[in-house]
Amino acid sequence: MLPTALEKHCSSASPMLNIPIERLKGYCFDGASNMSGRFSGVQARLKEVCTDSLFVHCANHSLDLVLQEVGREVSLVAETLNFVQGIATVIRESSKRKELYVSMFGCDDVVNILAICPTRWCVRTIAMKRVCSSYTELQKTLKILKDDKSVRGDARAKIGGLYKQSLKGRTLFGLLCCEALFEPCEAVAKNLQSNNASARGALECTHLLRERIVALRDDTVVQGIESKVSAADLKMPDARQHRASKTPARYRHTTEPEAHAMSTWRQEFFEAVDLLTAELKRRFDQDGMKIAALRENVLIEAANSRGQQQTLELESLHLPQLISDVDRYRLDLQLKMLGDAIGDSPCHTVQDIATRVAKLHPQARGIFQDVEKLIKLCLCMPISVASSERSFSTLRRLKTWLRSNMTQKRLTHLTLMHVHSNILDNVDVSALMRVFI
Repeated sequence: MLPTALEKHCSSASPMLNIPIERLKGYCFDGASNMSGRFSGVQARLKEVCTDSLFVHCANHSLDLVLQEVGREVSLVAETLNFVQGIATVIRESSKRKELYVSMFGCDDVVNILAICPTRWCVRTIAMKRVCSSYTELQKTLKILKDDKSVRGDARAKIGGLYKQSLKGRTLFGLLCCEALFEPCEAVAKNLQSNNASARGALECTHLLRERIVALRDDTVVQGIESKVSAADLKMPDARQHRASKTPARYRHTTEPEAHAMSTWRQEFFEAVDLLTAELKRRFDQDGMKIAALRENVLIEAANSRGQQQTLELESLHLPQLISDVDRYRLDLQLKMLGDAIGDSPCHTVQDIATRVAKLHPQARGIFQDVEKLIKLCLCMPISVASSERSFSTLRRLKTWLRSNMTQKRLTHLTLMHVHSNILDNVDVSALMRVFI
């Protein structure tokens, strides 16, 4: 959809919610050019209407783009992801092949194979783990299927290629390396999808993730993976298959090659580590997220410092016109008093501060009017669009069979109840039934 049409949809939705579009102070999109474009994207057009608004690139989409970049540029990672996807497609597209695969486990528990889905951010590591744990059974299944004449010729050729790839130590090495790289990333991605995600928390999670990825650039990590591959009895590269480099005879003192083939694997793994680290730094170096995190830091440090924080630079917070009447000296005073009002128990998020301030006496809360404006500004800033993505996925699953049995109005109501089921869990059903009966 064109940016102009998307911007019209956003503008037309605000009157329905009885909220002027000019009061929009923060928004979050994915990285698509029609949404996040700097010149003609939706965020640029909204910026023209709401000049003091703040744009943040979705943290989950940013992390997913980092992993996509690594999978596109590093051949070891690309081959591994294609292998896992190919295995899942071959086994799951036929009930006969699936039954054959299940029979390989005998009396043991069956390990189901998962496919890699581009819209599900937390399944790649699980899919790789399951392929690794059922590697022997997969090899036996592929060996039988590649010679089965009942399988289509094109599918049999694909199965034969996957079987040959499974016999190589490079394949298992790639699976273990990708597992080490993707597992901490998916742990962070799952955390970023939470309802209480914040800009400060997202940047701290990214910092911890970078530290973890940098720690993988160690020879002991690669040696541990190589030892697991060597113990799997797979085809390993022969050091003698690479001829010695043609240097002049007077400089040549050995016939051994200058580099072992496994050193290439190590080089590719380190390349993936370096690229992942660089992309994390680049993708999360956003002005909007830095400003949002700075606003949160000011509040959290004030709540925990008991009046010892430094003088506030109001211009660095980029406060919108809605609270532009905030006086710097008055806000400084309120922030110094905030720690005394909060108490000794530490606050880790802006939500914690909002909960403590809400419990104050109404007259005491009146002292912190400017602080409350800053709290509202932080709480209304979205960091991830995971909730919206989850709503779209839910609707896609529901409307296929529900839409044919009910009106659009009832479908909308049921979808809202399904998405916000945590709210319904706290509703007294008996009291609700008495309203309609």
